[in-house]
Amino acid sequence: MNGGVPQTQFQSNIRLCRIFIPVLGPGDLDRCTQPDDPLMQALTTAFTSNCVVLPALVDFFSFERNKQFLTGTLGDLPKLQVVRIEPHQPYVGLEKMMQLIERRLDPVNTDPEAWMRSSMETKDAVSMALGMYTEVDAFCDNAEIAILQMDWVHAISMLRRALEMSADYARPWRVLGDLYSVRGAVDRSADAYSKAIDIDPNDLRAIERRMEINLRRGRTQQAYEDAAKAAIRADGDARQLAEQYAARFGSDSEHALKRILECITKVNGETSEFRS
Repeated sequence: MNGGVPQTQFQSNIRLCRIFIPVLGPGDLDRCTQPDDPLMQALTTAFTSNCVVLPALVDFFSFERNKQFLTGTLGDLPKLQVVRIEPHQPYVGLEKMMQLIERRLDPVNTDPEAWMRSSMETKDAVSMALGMYTEVDAFCDNAEIAILQMDWVHAISMLRRALEMSADYARPWRVLGDLYSVRGAVDRSADAYSKAIDIDPNDLRAIERRMEINLRRGRTQQAYEDAAKAAIRADGDARQLAEQYAARFGSDSEHALKRILECITKVNGETSEFRS
């Protein structure tokens, strides 16, 4: 909160969180009776966004010694599960915090249907937000950054929120496919890309990435068909695009081009124009 980030941006970031950890030390609640107090605004945003609020207590902070400030929204703080981080033995508290966080988040290799499960409270709160797809894209942006940084827990959290908000939007499924791909779960990756394509048959990136996954899985015929779909949907000459996609098949590129062109002919119902 003291890092120069505008308050509106800070609150927007809180809404993207599945777990919000306020770090409370002596004196931190002293100004919470004032409506413009940043900590009070952050806590209010977290509670109204249905984040899991997990207070971390430091420097011998005590709710009992601060009970005069525990009114309104703050009255719920002592009821929450907390983590106390002792100055002389901080790693015990940090380990407990990580265990609590992991219980709230799904592992990467889990039942795909679990990505669509959510508490009714979260679903109701999020569905009321304005600009739903803009927020879904924000979740996906964060997930893509997390994937590049190999921060799997944050990527999972962002995609879970995106799918809770809109499971009928193609992009979260495509990014989920990217996550599975970099983790080596190629079958789950292909399934996620297929879901994105079912929702949006013109999602070119999902088609191209499923083609690459099918190549990794050794399913060359499906890769040919995906290359044909991509060549038809992309902006450009279909034959030139087919040649570009065929080059991704390595030493088999000449044979791949022939097969891709045959698939294009079949999809378009064309005659012998592309046949050799």
